Amino acid sequence: MLDVTNRSPDPDVGEASAHGDLGPMAATAGAVVVAGVAAIAFDAVAAALAFLAAIIVAAMTWVGTERRQREALAADAAKQERQLAHDRALTDVADIRALLDEAAVSLHIAFYALMNAQAALTSFGTKLHTTAPEAGEAVTDAGTTLDSVAARLAVRLGRDHAVAAAFIRADEALLEVNRALGLVFGDEAGSPQGAEEMKKVRDRIRDAAKSFGESRAAFEAAAIAYVGTRLD
Repeated sequence: MLDVTNRSPDPDVGEASAHGDLGPMAATAGAVVVAGVAAIAFDAVAAALAFLAAIIVAAMTWVGTERRQREALAADAAKQERQLAHDRALTDVADIRALLDEAAVSLHIAFYALMNAQAALTSFGTKLHTTAPEAGEAVTDAGTTLDSVAARLAVRLGRDHAVAAAFIRADEALLEVNRALGLVFGDEAGSPQGAEEMKKVRDRIRDAAKSFGESRAAFEAAAIAYVGTRLD
């Protein structure tokens, strides 16, 4: 028979057996932990990338939206500026047309005053101012009106502008007529001037009247062309 009562257990064998049982469990747990950490890390990176992508998309959207808004605002501003410029141009044309109409009327009145003065001079000669003083007065009044309109045209368009220049020439021609009429006179006894002097006065008025007519026609042509150009 074997004596088993006096045999003691081997402590090393028991400890090794215990440790051997824990090894696989520790390895499994470690693998799980590593996998979990890796998963967490992957999820964190994925989340960070997704967040970054969202930020980039949002930034690009914001930039695009801002650009479109700026372009829209710029387009609206340009459209408003064009409309304002168009309105100003129409107002300017309307104002100038009113002035040109006034100028044309004043030339028309001056033309008839000139014609009447020539007729009165032919009829009354040296006694013009005593017999038909209104003839000379009408020329003077018409000249005063032309002076005023000529100044306004020069301010609006410039003296060298075709419209203003033609009108100013007409004004100067009427002034020449008025000065020539001032040379027609007779003394209290009605003594006439010499025939030669009267001929010089009539020739001077005739030449001035011709210049007035040509300048008036040039003004009308220039005014029509100017208004037509501004309305295009």
